[in-house]
Amino acid sequence: MTTTNAEPARAAMPAGLVRLWTAVGVSSLGDGAFLAAVPLAAATITRDPTAVAAVTAAMYLPWVLVQPFAGALLDRWRFRTVMLTADFLRAAGVGTLAVLVATGQATIPLLAMAAFGMVLGQVFHDGAVHAVVPELVGRDGPVLDRANGRIYSAENAGKQLIGPPLGSLGYAVTPWLPFAADAVSFLISGAALSRIPAELRTPSTGERPAILRAVWSGIRWLALHAQLRLSAVIASAGNLAYNAAWATFVLLATDEHGLDVAAAGFGLLISAYAVGGVLGSPVTGWFNRRLGPSRTILLLALAHGLAWPLIALTANAWLAAPLLAVIGAAQTMTTVTNVGLRQSLAPAELLSRVNAAFRTLVNSASPVGALIGGVVATAYGLRAPLFVAGAALLAVALLAGPALWTRTTSSTDSMSH
Repeated sequence: MTTTNAEPARAAMPAGLVRLWTAVGVSSLGDGAFLAAVPLAAATITRDPTAVAAVTAAMYLPWVLVQPFAGALLDRWRFRTVMLTADFLRAAGVGTLAVLVATGQATIPLLAMAAFGMVLGQVFHDGAVHAVVPELVGRDGPVLDRANGRIYSAENAGKQLIGPPLGSLGYAVTPWLPFAADAVSFLISGAALSRIPAELRTPSTGERPAILRAVWSGIRWLALHAQLRLSAVIASAGNLAYNAAWATFVLLATDEHGLDVAAAGFGLLISAYAVGGVLGSPVTGWFNRRLGPSRTILLLALAHGLAWPLIALTANAWLAAPLLAVIGAAQTMTTVTNVGLRQSLAPAELLSRVNAAFRTLVNSASPVGALIGGVVATAYGLRAPLFVAGAALLAVALLAGPALWTRTTSSTDSMSH
């Protein structure tokens, strides 16, 4: 089923990518509702910035605690089975949260636990999705950029563009509704994924290394690859900056001395971020072909780093919205570029482990950023985390800038140590 050029990739769309695209799009729609509803639920329970930020931080802990081992396990399991299991377990978990919210039993610790469980499933589900795409379309860089762009466009449209306004509106109507909708979305996603051929990829039955040794092999390969190593550093800085700014952004957005938007308006701000991601995904390949992946990543980091301080300087939601779109484009285009680089450069037998090593490093910055954002907001006010986020990302981008700008290798070039 593997293809090596653009035409077969297009022909495979009805049998493979369309079903994957449908599953990602539908479950992302429910996730968007969840992502808008969780901070609103936390802000309803408490106005303590540190407590609200703790819920955001909990969403990223699985990337630190579980992701390193998930890659080694994915290399041993069937990808379709992993995706189906993750969808059905998350449906049960978020459905339970809907009941707790409806009965008034939701607390900050329970919201944090639910957020942790949702992302735990995402760790395995996303890892399987990343590994399935090259199985469907081959490992040619431009073809991967196009396929990944479609996947991430669907993800951003659901998770950031359409889902959040529906989630915040649903929460305003009745708080349990967004969580119930997310549970249903996982069931629909599972139905779509069940039609992906089970024989798409059969794990090797030969001798397998111990889990820790398998994990180390992925870490070592990434550490020795100069291009991916640099990309991981920039992506880590971007995640730290984003989460430092976003962890308490709901408080700034809904504060009368901040952007002063209602609960439904907060969902629209999330959608502004998503518009950038949806518009940016399809043109990522164009930038990579003309500038090269490393230069593209550098320019996106600079744009991202400048946008947060500019948002902090305004009290107008209409001015903040297009800047959030810039951040959304930068984040999504960076992700699409990095996913394509890993898929085209990492050996097939190591891909899940290299993915896991990369994403563990990058996502480890997320809970750190969220906690930093909560502490800074508590000490210096709700705008302060946005200034800190921008300064941190710009500093890292400028330090890595010369190395990234002179690295002109494409996503299809061979590995160099």
